[in-house]
Parts: sequence; C-alpha cells; structure tokens
Amino acid sequence: MLGIKLKYLKLFFLRNTEFALYILGFFGHVFFTPLFRFYGFQSLFVYNFVMALVYGIFILLYSSRYRNFFMTFSCMEVLLNSLVITTVTGADLGTVLFSVCIVPSLFFFSHSNKDSHKYYIFLSIVAAVFTLLVILQQFARPDQFIKDYLTAVTVYKSLYRFHTILSTISTSLFIIYLCAVTRIKLKRSSYKTRRREQELYNMANHDQLTGLMNRRRILYFFEEFERQKNEKGIDYSICIFDIDNFKLVNDTYGHYAGDIVLKKVTSLVQTLMPANSHIARWGGEEFLIIFNGASPQIYYDLENMRLAVQKEKIDFEGEEIKITLTFGLSSSRAAINYDRLITDADTMLMYGKQHGKNQVCVSRNF
Repeated sequence: MLGIKLKYLKLFFLRNTEFALYILGFFGHVFFTPLFRFYGFQSLFVYNFVMALVYGIFILLYSSRYRNFFMTFSCMEVLLNSLVITTVTGADLGTVLFSVCIVPSLFFFSHSNKDSHKYYIFLSIVAAVFTLLVILQQFARPDQFIKDYLTAVTVYKSLYRFHTILSTISTSLFIIYLCAVTRIKLKRSSYKTRRREQELYNMANHDQLTGLMNRRRILYFFEEFERQKNEKGIDYSICIFDIDNFKLVNDTYGHYAGDIVLKKVTSLVQTLMPANSHIARWGGEEFLIIFNGASPQIYYDLENMRLAVQKEKIDFEGEEIKITLTFGLSSSRAAINYDRLITDADTMLMYGKQHGKNQVCVSRNF
C-alpha cells in the first residue's frame, strides 16, 4: 500500500512540477514569518504571513487547469519578495538568489509544458529585470548601502546568517529537484520514443494478426541468402504454402474463426521449422518459408508440418475445424534470381492445389 502511494506521489510531482514551488513558498513564508516579527520587521512579518496563507490556499485548491495563473503568481511573488526584503532590510540576505533561480526554473517548466514559449520568455525577461532591480537597490546608493549592510551584519547578524543560508539551501534544493525531475522525464521520453520506434518497426515489417514477418521484411533474407549463394556457393530453398479451402472456413464459420485458424496454423508450423529458416505471411492465407540450404531433409520437414496440421483439430464454439496445407517447394540451384525462384515455388503450389491439395509438390530444380 505504501509503495502504491509513493508511486502515485512520484507520478504526481512528475506531472505537476510547479506544485513543488507552492510547497516551497508555503513553508518558506511560514518559517520566516515569526523570524521577521522577532527582529522587528513588521511589514515583512505581515507580508510573509499573508503569503503563507495564499500558498496554503494554492495547495488546497490546486488544479492543473489553473496552472498558468498559479505559475505566474508564484513567479511574480518570488521576484517581489526578493525586491521587498532587499529594500526593507537594506542588505542582500541571499534574496537575489530567488530571482536568479526563477530563470532556470522557467526553462524546466517550459520544457515539460505545452503552453506557448512566448509566455515563458516574457516571465524570464521579468525575472531578469527584477534581478537587476535587486542589484541596483543594493548599489545605487553606496553610502546608504554600506550603512544598511553593516547594520544587517552586526545588529541583525543572526537574521542575516539564517536568511542567507536558508535562501541558498532552498534555491539549490529546488534547482536540484527540477534537474532530477527533468532527467527522469527525459529518460521516460527517451524510453517512450524507443518503444514507439519499435512499434512502428513491427507494424512496418510484421503481420499484425499472426506476428509473422510480412512480404517486405522477408525480402531482406532473400537478399542475404542470394548474397551468400553468390559469395560462398551455398544454395537456399523456399516454399510457398497456403491453407486449403480457407474461403470455405470464412464463409461457414465467419472471419473471426478464420483468424483463429491462421494464428493456430502459423504457430504450429513455426514450432516445426528447422533452425536458420524464416517464415512470412505472403498474402491472405498464403505463407512463405525460406530455408538455408537445399537438402532433401527440407522436404521431410514440410511433410511433418503438413501431417501435424492435418491431425490438428481447431475448436471453435464447440465445433472442430479440420485444416490441410498445400506446399510448393523450389531451390536456388537452377534459378537466375529469387524472383524466378518465387515464381517456380508458386507454380508448384498451384499444381498441388489443382491435383488434390494437402501435399508437398517439389520443383524439378530442387
């Protein structure tokens, strides 16, 4: 149960990165509210108290539908907070880090969001302007700056240390969090891309019903075996077979039954194929097997397939469907190229279909 909750939280923060900004804003203001009151900065005490309430409401009423509004408000508030604290205290308590942190944060948000990039460019420009204002607020009046700065590091020395250290830690942790989230998202995106590429490859090269290679993919093996024959003199063989009376099966039992027959037959044939042979759906109820070599054993392998399918009883809604196969076998010994080889095997298949079916017909060049 705990594992499921942690997984849910992980997915939630991956999809709602800006929610971490609200949590950080809430706890940051809650922490600094009593701190500023203790040191007598009444205006900063009120500001932090109000902002803690606002962020608390943000967290309670969070909805991704209002992401733009909440994001814009949070970014502006962080920038304003940086400027206000610098103005009131007269010294940099590490608040310039807040405005600097906004720019890379916006990059991470825009990376994972579908909103217009112009929106994030605008916020980045605003963040840069506020950063400049914070810096000018410190250095535009040198005499006043030195006086206020010395007051901050002497009279409010502990506040200066607390705020600077916590500002640095909080902004660093937030950037680390964003980097980790972005890394995970990029990794997930890369995985999804690879998986999609594999799916597209399978769709382009395999038959969706049987999972076998399609005509396009099997041609690669023809080229490989043809090259092997030309370079090493090793012949290869092919057979084209189809399911006898398959149209009758569809007409009698329906196309769903036909699909079951196709999958059952191809699965059974695959289990009986010798090593280094490849099968593809050639079209409709026709299939093609390419064998490495041209030995008599191939004929006996096909006979085993034919007999196994003949004995197989395919159950469909309480009825048994009996199937037979007809094979046309040819080899590359006398073929000029694989196109002629395919034609020869197809001719033998047609001969078998016209002379009783359920048999293996072998070409004279085998």
